[in-house]
Amino acid sequence: MPHRSDNRDFVEALARGLDIIRSFNEFKPIRTVSDLSAELNLARPTVHRIMLTLEQLGYVVQTDDGYYLSAKVVELGFGYIATRGFYGAAKTHMEKLAAHIDQAISLTELVDSDVVYIGRIEVPKVVAYNVALGQRLPAHSTSPGRLLLSSLSDEEVERRLNMPSLANVKPMITLSIDQLKVEIAKIRKQGWAMTDQTMSLGYRAAAAPIYDATKTMVAAIGIVVH
Repeated sequence: MPHRSDNRDFVEALARGLDIIRSFNEFKPIRTVSDLSAELNLARPTVHRIMLTLEQLGYVVQTDDGYYLSAKVVELGFGYIATRGFYGAAKTHMEKLAAHIDQAISLTELVDSDVVYIGRIEVPKVVAYNVALGQRLPAHSTSPGRLLLSSLSDEEVERRLNMPSLANVKPMITLSIDQLKVEIAKIRKQGWAMTDQTMSLGYRAAAAPIYDATKTMVAAIGIVVH
């Protein structure tokens, strides 16, 4: 794999280690040196050294079938939540809202071309729309994603829509970039977003913005219902 930055201070080994951690998901919970080498275009000795390092640090566990992530990886995500304090401030309000409407409430942020779930309050349901903290979904096909995109300039929206999604879930309905621009312009005017069965059949989603003290949209709060 070629170096991805011309900056002499850029640590390529660290970037490769993070690539490997991100390569684990619900569809590939156990990885081997061989398949990681092929997927990430890295030499097998390089992958082996990274996996050995991650194992000694406690972030992966080796078995006869390969490596899987340990619970210690969760600390990386909760470190973000702890330092931002954002979810902690929102949690009480989210719990009250979830109890009032009897629906699960999610908190998301925009990362590149995806939305990432950073907080969630569950409500017991016979049939529920399940997502996990840290899960990514393509922003162009979700209500919080389209809402967060609407807070950006037209040039930035264009750039994000042309970026590949890193989510492992593919939408049921995908609009063209021109159609998305029209939808995002509409959301920008009305101040909220709704999608109908774009990610899963039988589910409709709605999202509203969360602003910081400078009136910058920093996150979206949303619900998914039948």
